[in-house]
Amino acid sequence: MDKDIIARQLVEKFGIAQLNDMQNAVIEKWQTSRKNLVLYSPTGTGKTLAFAVPVVLDIEGASLTTQVVIIVPTRELVLQVTEVLKKLAPSIKTTPCYGGHNSQEERKSLSQSPTIVVATPGRLLDHIERGNVNFQTTKTLVLDEFDKSLEMGFVDEMRQLIMRLPTTIRTIMTSATLIKNVPSFIDLSCFDTVNLLQQDALLPQSRITTWQVKCNSSNRIQCLKELLLSLPAEKTIVFANQRDTAQFIYQQLVKLGFTTGLYIGTLEQSEREKVLAMLRNGSLLVLVSTDLGGAVSTSVTSSTLSTMSSLSPTRFSLTAMAAQHVLMPLAMCL
Repeated sequence: MDKDIIARQLVEKFGIAQLNDMQNAVIEKWQTSRKNLVLYSPTGTGKTLAFAVPVVLDIEGASLTTQVVIIVPTRELVLQVTEVLKKLAPSIKTTPCYGGHNSQEERKSLSQSPTIVVATPGRLLDHIERGNVNFQTTKTLVLDEFDKSLEMGFVDEMRQLIMRLPTTIRTIMTSATLIKNVPSFIDLSCFDTVNLLQQDALLPQSRITTWQVKCNSSNRIQCLKELLLSLPAEKTIVFANQRDTAQFIYQQLVKLGFTTGLYIGTLEQSEREKVLAMLRNGSLLVLVSTDLGGAVSTSVTSSTLSTMSSLSPTRFSLTAMAAQHVLMPLAMCL
């Protein structure tokens, strides 16, 4: 794909006139070396664009086969990566595959050989075993958030998937942490490395400002109300450590007149996607979430989110974004 088109899409769809140093380093290394590449960079630094741009640049436009497979650990990451790719290269067909999504729709889309497939390990393996996909011409494999895939127990699935992609020529692997125990099916001696984990300016704590507001436990909802009213009319996420607490906070905020959404584990995937879309487009100004919100971080960018609030029995903690156009890790709980 033409680099001028990508540059135009970055400006028009992402508001990015220039990629950051990490993203440029990855692109340069990928284009000048023929080896695989592993990227170590903190959460929220733009790793998705770092691999998406060079992958899209390598795509042969006239081909009607699946050229790229991107494996991610969670359904939320599937949605995020797919959204980025569709904005970056709208003319290139990208098919997302993940649990909770309509498998028949996925099978139909896969039968038409999308150029890029973005999938969770278990769902992709299921499609392969059912004969729904053809990866005989796939040249590029991306293992995004590979450290998290290992943490979530996808080692066997990842091993099987790599074995099922025999024509892969090059691999990009990303991780927010150094991987101590690399599985035997990954030979890091075949990888060039871009490591930015030691750069203080990229660490999440350097991009976040935190305040603590104390209040009596009996007045938490009133405190939260006053806190929200004191903030600019921008998007905020409130975290609770239990589902019942999140539902109670949500109900109280709705009664108080706040345009509020709820994001908890019992929601159907379609409901989760809907509430996140409403947060992005401004239909919601407040989202109440359980610690499942760690997954929300993969779907909400700093341009979408202005503040986060963590509610406990004795205090509020308000976290404000200090960066732009970065994915923010929302691993805080209430």
